[in-house]
Amino acid sequence: MFRFSVIKDENDEYYSNDHAYPVVEIVYIAVDKRIQHRKIGTMALDYFISLIKSIVSDLPVRFIVLNAFNHLEKWYNNRGFRPVEFVKDDLHPGTKHMRMDLLDHTLVDQYIGQLS
Repeated sequence: MFRFSVIKDENDEYYSNDHAYPVVEIVYIAVDKRIQHRKIGTMALDYFISLIKSIVSDLPVRFIVLNAFNHLEKWYNNRGFRPVEFVKDDLHPGTKHMRMDLLDHTLVDQYIGQLS
């Protein structure tokens, strides 16, 4: 399950005004312990990412975000998510905010190159 939301990053200089980024948050993803380690979680996450990318292809969404259990940080990191250090979340102890950047840096570089 996922939802649209907004995050703020006061340290980021990408936006010059309010530093707010539209995001899609993956609210919940889990695999029953009895059937873990069979790539079901990987397939589900890949499917969600693909679905989200197709939905937001024409929308100004910058990130996919989620709260990862601390012991799964490396697993999410291997799938393109990075920790969000500036977010402090006392409501979900034992988790870390992570995000995947949807910005196509190749397109940005091409656009900047055309301006030169």
